[in-house]
Amino acid sequence: MARKWKTPQPAQVGQLAHRVIADLLSTTDDPCIDPTGTWRRVIAAVDHRMKLDGYRDRAARQTITAAALIYLEQAPAPPWTFVGAEVTRPGVRFDVLWVHAGTGELMVDEIKTGQSGVVLPSTRAQAERYLRALREDGHASARVRALSTRAPSTSWTLTSNRSIGQLPAEPERAPPPS
Repeated sequence: MARKWKTPQPAQVGQLAHRVIADLLSTTDDPCIDPTGTWRRVIAAVDHRMKLDGYRDRAARQTITAAALIYLEQAPAPPWTFVGAEVTRPGVRFDVLWVHAGTGELMVDEIKTGQSGVVLPSTRAQAERYLRALREDGHASARVRALSTRAPSTSWTLTSNRSIGQLPAEPERAPPPS
């Protein structure tokens, strides 16, 4: 009997993108973009994840691949270290959690794959809930980045002192090895 494939709905595309990003980050020490190999790893991870979840849809594959590549383009460089994806704390679940190796500051990435996700008031409220949860967990220094994979220029960051600002046009990257 032939396997019946499903077409993911928009919310499921976002969830699949989160899972692919988590798969990629948990299998590398340095998530920074390597132009020669990253796109191949992303495509392989997308194909693997879609097959695991029983999906086959070209448009969804392209959207998920683009979301993962755009996210990795914005991933922080060392000394930020990947802690985990889909990390839960009481009442919240962080898409991606990072820790600064030098200061211990935590950074949550809230990934939005939809058209207007980062500009919605609910996203700001969500970021505030994340900061409150981290404070209650004993982390006074933290920030939340709301990252749009559809319109990266609309992404922003909210710091523990509740100041909000745009992300730099180019993420800070460690210099390439010489």
